[in-house]
Amino acid sequence: MEKIQILLSQILFLFMFSFNPGFAQQPYEVEDIDMALIYYKLSGAQIPWKEIALNYPEYLINPNAFARQDFLEKLEPIILEQTNSLFQKKSLVVFTNLELQEYDSDQTAFFLDFSDNSYLSYDSYPSAHEDIALTFDNSAQFATWFVNKEEARKITQQIGRNRAVVAIIEFVPVAAKRGKLSDSDMESKIIQANIIRITFQTLDTRIQLGSIEAKAK
Repeated sequence: MEKIQILLSQILFLFMFSFNPGFAQQPYEVEDIDMALIYYKLSGAQIPWKEIALNYPEYLINPNAFARQDFLEKLEPIILEQTNSLFQKKSLVVFTNLELQEYDSDQTAFFLDFSDNSYLSYDSYPSAHEDIALTFDNSAQFATWFVNKEEARKITQQIGRNRAVVAIIEFVPVAAKRGKLSDSDMESKIIQANIIRITFQTLDTRIQLGSIEAKAK
Protein backbone atom coordinates (compact mmCIF):
# COMPACT_ATOMS: atom_id res chain seq x y z
CA MET A 1 0.00 0.00 0.00
CA GLU A 2 2.94 2.35 0.65
CA LYS A 3 4.03 1.97 -2.98
CA ILE A 4 0.51 2.84 -4.15
CA GLN A 5 0.47 5.96 -1.98
CA ILE A 6 3.81 7.16 -3.39
CA LEU A 7 2.66 6.63 -6.98
CA LEU A 8 -0.62 8.36 -6.25
CA SER A 9 1.24 11.37 -4.84
CA GLN A 10 3.34 11.57 -8.00
CA ILE A 11 0.23 11.54 -10.19
CA LEU A 12 -1.43 14.20 -8.06
CA PHE A 13 1.65 16.42 -8.35
CA LEU A 14 1.60 16.14 -12.15
CA PHE A 15 -2.08 16.99 -12.32
CA MET A 16 -1.73 19.92 -9.91
CA PHE A 17 1.01 21.29 -12.18
CA SER A 18 -1.19 20.96 -15.25
CA PHE A 19 -4.09 22.71 -13.47
CA ASN A 20 -2.04 25.89 -13.03
CA PRO A 21 -4.26 28.76 -14.34
CA GLY A 22 -1.50 30.11 -16.56
CA PHE A 23 -0.98 26.70 -18.09
CA ALA A 24 -4.71 26.32 -18.72
CA GLN A 25 -4.70 29.34 -21.05
CA GLN A 26 -2.18 27.73 -23.41
CA PRO A 27 -3.32 25.44 -26.25
CA TYR A 28 -2.91 21.90 -24.94
CA GLU A 29 -1.81 19.04 -27.21
CA VAL A 30 -4.20 16.16 -26.60
CA GLU A 31 -3.27 12.49 -26.46
CA ASP A 32 -5.35 9.35 -26.95
CA ILE A 33 -6.40 9.21 -23.29
CA ASP A 34 -7.58 12.83 -23.48
CA MET A 35 -9.75 12.04 -26.49
CA ALA A 36 -11.33 9.14 -24.63
CA LEU A 37 -12.13 11.34 -21.63
CA ILE A 38 -13.54 14.07 -23.88
CA TYR A 39 -15.81 11.53 -25.56
CA TYR A 40 -17.20 10.14 -22.31
CA LYS A 41 -17.70 13.60 -20.83
CA LEU A 42 -19.62 14.95 -23.84
CA SER A 43 -21.60 11.81 -24.66
CA GLY A 44 -22.62 11.09 -21.08
CA ALA A 45 -21.71 7.43 -21.60
CA GLN A 46 -20.46 5.42 -18.63
CA ILE A 47 -16.67 5.49 -18.32
CA PRO A 48 -15.23 1.94 -18.56
CA TRP A 49 -12.91 2.49 -15.63
CA LYS A 50 -10.77 -0.64 -15.92
CA GLU A 51 -10.16 -0.12 -19.63
CA ILE A 52 -9.34 3.58 -19.18
CA ALA A 53 -7.00 2.70 -16.31
CA LEU A 54 -4.90 0.69 -18.80
CA ASN A 55 -3.56 4.06 -20.01
CA TYR A 56 -1.83 4.52 -16.65
CA PRO A 57 1.37 2.46 -16.09
CA GLU A 58 0.91 2.91 -12.33
CA TYR A 59 -2.25 0.80 -12.57
CA LEU A 60 -0.61 -1.94 -14.64
CA ILE A 61 2.38 -2.50 -12.36
CA ASN A 62 0.23 -3.52 -9.41
CA PRO A 63 0.85 -7.25 -8.82
CA ASN A 64 -2.70 -8.61 -8.55
CA ALA A 65 -6.38 -7.83 -9.05
CA PHE A 66 -6.88 -6.70 -5.44
CA ALA A 67 -4.01 -4.20 -5.61
CA ARG A 68 -5.22 -2.91 -8.98
CA GLN A 69 -8.75 -2.45 -7.62
CA ASP A 70 -7.41 -0.54 -4.61
CA PHE A 71 -5.40 1.70 -6.90
CA LEU A 72 -8.35 2.14 -9.30
CA GLU A 73 -10.51 3.53 -6.49
CA LYS A 74 -7.88 6.21 -5.91
CA LEU A 75 -7.38 6.79 -9.63
CA GLU A 76 -11.06 7.40 -10.50
CA PRO A 77 -11.35 10.91 -8.94
CA ILE A 78 -8.04 11.86 -10.55
CA ILE A 79 -9.33 10.79 -13.96
CA LEU A 80 -12.50 12.82 -13.40
CA GLU A 81 -10.40 15.85 -12.46
CA GLN A 82 -8.24 15.33 -15.54
CA THR A 83 -11.43 15.25 -17.64
CA ASN A 84 -12.74 18.49 -16.14
CA SER A 85 -9.39 20.20 -16.69
CA LEU A 86 -9.61 19.53 -20.44
CA PHE A 87 -12.79 21.59 -20.61
CA GLN A 88 -11.28 24.43 -18.60
CA LYS A 89 -8.57 25.00 -21.18
CA LYS A 90 -8.96 27.81 -23.69
CA SER A 91 -8.35 25.43 -26.58
CA LEU A 92 -6.88 22.06 -27.49
CA VAL A 93 -4.39 21.17 -30.20
CA VAL A 94 -3.71 18.20 -32.46
CA PHE A 95 -0.95 17.77 -35.04
CA THR A 96 -1.41 16.10 -38.42
CA ASN A 97 -0.02 16.26 -41.95
CA LEU A 98 -1.99 17.80 -44.81
CA GLU A 99 -1.26 17.94 -48.52
CA LEU A 100 -1.14 21.30 -50.31
CA GLN A 101 -2.20 21.29 -53.94
CA GLU A 102 -0.29 23.42 -56.44
CA TYR A 103 -0.94 27.11 -55.95
CA ASP A 104 -3.96 28.39 -57.90
CA SER A 105 -3.01 31.83 -59.21
CA ASP A 106 -6.55 32.62 -60.34
CA GLN A 107 -8.01 31.90 -56.89
CA THR A 108 -4.84 33.13 -55.12
CA ALA A 109 -5.06 30.11 -52.86
CA PHE A 110 -3.70 26.72 -51.92
CA PHE A 111 -6.35 24.00 -51.75
CA LEU A 112 -5.98 21.35 -49.04
CA ASP A 113 -7.05 17.72 -48.71
CA PHE A 114 -9.43 18.71 -45.93
CA SER A 115 -13.21 18.31 -46.14
CA ASP A 116 -16.40 17.55 -44.19
CA ASN A 117 -15.39 13.88 -44.28
CA SER A 118 -11.96 14.48 -42.73
CA TYR A 119 -11.30 13.05 -39.28
CA LEU A 120 -8.43 11.98 -37.02
CA SER A 121 -8.38 8.62 -35.22
CA TYR A 122 -7.43 7.78 -31.64
CA ASP A 123 -7.43 4.77 -29.31
CA SER A 124 -9.50 4.95 -26.15
CA TYR A 125 -7.19 2.47 -24.41
CA PRO A 126 -4.17 0.35 -25.43
CA SER A 127 -6.11 -2.71 -26.57
CA ALA A 128 -8.49 -0.63 -28.71
CA HIS A 129 -7.61 0.29 -32.29
CA GLU A 130 -8.62 3.74 -33.54
CA ASP A 131 -12.10 3.53 -32.05
CA ILE A 132 -12.47 7.31 -31.55
CA ALA A 133 -12.81 9.78 -34.43
CA LEU A 134 -12.27 13.52 -34.05
CA THR A 135 -14.41 15.33 -36.64
CA PHE A 136 -14.73 19.03 -37.41
CA ASP A 137 -18.07 20.78 -37.91
CA ASN A 138 -16.51 23.80 -39.64
CA SER A 139 -13.89 22.00 -41.75
CA ALA A 140 -15.22 23.55 -45.00
CA GLN A 141 -13.79 26.89 -43.87
CA PHE A 142 -10.30 25.38 -43.88
CA ALA A 143 -10.21 23.63 -47.25
CA THR A 144 -8.86 26.78 -48.94
CA TRP A 145 -5.84 28.74 -47.79
CA PHE A 146 -5.86 32.19 -49.39
CA VAL A 147 -2.35 33.56 -49.86
CA ASN A 148 -1.08 36.36 -52.09
CA LYS A 149 1.22 35.37 -54.94
CA GLU A 150 4.39 36.72 -53.39
CA GLU A 151 3.84 34.80 -50.16
CA ALA A 152 2.77 31.70 -52.09
CA ARG A 153 6.02 31.71 -54.03
CA LYS A 154 7.97 31.83 -50.75
CA ILE A 155 5.90 29.00 -49.24
CA THR A 156 6.40 26.85 -52.35
CA GLN A 157 10.16 27.27 -52.05
CA GLN A 158 10.09 26.45 -48.35
CA ILE A 159 8.12 23.20 -48.69
CA GLY A 160 9.99 21.99 -51.79
CA ARG A 161 8.69 19.20 -53.99
CA ASN A 162 6.97 17.45 -51.12
CA ARG A 163 3.54 19.07 -50.90
CA ALA A 164 2.95 17.85 -47.32
CA VAL A 165 2.96 20.27 -44.40
CA VAL A 166 2.41 19.94 -40.68
CA ALA A 167 -1.00 21.26 -39.68
CA ILE A 168 -1.46 22.35 -36.06
CA ILE A 169 -5.22 22.27 -35.52
CA GLU A 170 -6.47 24.32 -32.58
CA PHE A 171 -10.03 23.34 -31.66
CA VAL A 172 -12.81 23.22 -29.10
CA PRO A 173 -14.86 20.00 -28.63
CA VAL A 174 -18.62 20.62 -28.72
CA ALA A 175 -20.44 17.26 -28.83
CA ALA A 176 -19.98 13.49 -28.95
CA LYS A 177 -22.02 10.57 -30.24
CA ARG A 178 -21.84 7.07 -31.65
CA GLY A 179 -22.22 6.86 -35.40
CA LYS A 180 -20.82 5.72 -38.74
CA LEU A 181 -18.04 7.53 -40.55
CA SER A 182 -18.22 8.14 -44.29
CA ASP A 183 -15.67 5.43 -45.09
CA SER A 184 -16.87 2.75 -42.67
CA ASP A 185 -19.92 0.62 -41.94
CA MET A 186 -18.84 0.18 -38.32
CA GLU A 187 -20.03 2.46 -35.53
CA SER A 188 -17.37 4.64 -33.93
CA LYS A 189 -17.15 6.98 -30.98
CA ILE A 190 -17.30 10.40 -32.64
CA ILE A 191 -16.20 13.72 -31.15
CA GLN A 192 -17.47 16.82 -32.96
CA ALA A 193 -15.30 19.91 -32.70
CA ASN A 194 -15.04 23.46 -34.00
CA ILE A 195 -11.69 24.56 -35.36
CA ILE A 196 -10.36 27.90 -34.12
CA ARG A 197 -7.21 28.04 -36.20
CA ILE A 198 -4.93 25.88 -38.35
CA THR A 199 -1.26 26.85 -38.39
CA PHE A 200 1.02 25.38 -41.04
CA GLN A 201 4.68 24.43 -40.65
CA THR A 202 7.26 22.69 -42.81
CA LEU A 203 7.61 18.96 -42.15
CA ASP A 204 10.70 19.55 -40.02
CA THR A 205 8.59 22.06 -37.97
CA ARG A 206 11.37 24.64 -38.26
CA ILE A 207 9.48 27.15 -40.39
CA GLN A 208 6.01 28.51 -39.73
CA LEU A 209 4.29 29.08 -43.07
CA GLY A 210 1.07 30.82 -42.05
CA SER A 211 -2.39 30.07 -40.73
CA ILE A 212 -6.13 30.05 -41.39
CA GLU A 213 -8.47 31.55 -38.81
CA ALA A 214 -12.08 30.53 -38.26
CA LYS A 215 -14.56 32.95 -39.75
CA ALA A 216 -16.43 35.11 -37.27
CA LYS A 217 -20.07 34.15 -36.88
